[in-house]
Amino acid sequence: MGHVDTYFIRHKLRGDEVELCDAHRIAIDFDNLPISGDATELGSEIRGAYRTALTYMIHLRDHGGYVFAEYGEGYIGNRRSGDIGCILAKVEPQRRFGAFKPTAKDYEYQVTLELDPSSIGYIRYSEFPVLLAIRPPFSTICRPSRTYPQIAEAFFDRKPMPAQDVLELLHPKMVEQLCVEYLRRRDQDDRLDYCMLRPGKSLAIIDIAGRLVSGEALFAQVKNAPLSADRSSKLAGELERFVCSAKEDNAVGILFGQFKDAQDCDGPISFVDLRDVIRSFHGEDRKVLEDMIGAGDIETDTEGSYSVRIDWAD
Repeated sequence: MGHVDTYFIRHKLRGDEVELCDAHRIAIDFDNLPISGDATELGSEIRGAYRTALTYMIHLRDHGGYVFAEYGEGYIGNRRSGDIGCILAKVEPQRRFGAFKPTAKDYEYQVTLELDPSSIGYIRYSEFPVLLAIRPPFSTICRPSRTYPQIAEAFFDRKPMPAQDVLELLHPKMVEQLCVEYLRRRDQDDRLDYCMLRPGKSLAIIDIAGRLVSGEALFAQVKNAPLSADRSSKLAGELERFVCSAKEDNAVGILFGQFKDAQDCDGPISFVDLRDVIRSFHGEDRKVLEDMIGAGDIETDTEGSYSVRIDWAD
């Protein structure tokens, strides 16, 4: 099977989210500009966020894809009305936009697509809390690049996610949190006691600020992308200046990254490779990685629940 794009769409319409969900449809609704079911070009009058959303919908209509659809405050169907989550489903390629008229309403949604009812999986956010942490905050519809595609592929292909791709599967927010959990599991004196700030709080130089059990202040930066020797040296220099500016003489600095070359550890900054962090969780703490990646049960109408899991086989 070739590459399939994965989309996230949220529905905050005119109070019709429940009816739209139960009809197995997704929709966008901005200025309600008319567009035919087979339109391929957008006129100049369609601008801004509406143009972006409509471009995604046209691509999804023509090429198909996997869709995570969120309705209102997390409605996922009548039989699951007490649950909060989203729906995961397929849109088959070469569809047409269809209008959808809610019951007893005098308007209709012009740009809607039908989901394949037989493909639908029901995701509870209590099973996949990582999706709440990384869900796109503003877009009506978008194509997430991390976590969402891997969960969708594992569900629809009915195969586990490979363990060797764990670092690629982790969203950057989860990598920062994983480094915190790694620090909490170190030897007694070097172990993180608590964080002063929420990890990754949009600070320029540090992602983690905390205190070790030994009493030393700890400042760390997490870089998920591969780092050359020059880049890691520059980052370590910036972190060193920050650490040295602390009033405490015994403050500690750590740079987490994927280092292409061996690092000089004689200075005040320690280097920890993210691949070593990942390997440290391959044993008894595998559940930490599974939860952060998004391994959980997705309910279906036809097969019961399917468990999205990681293949830990060597």
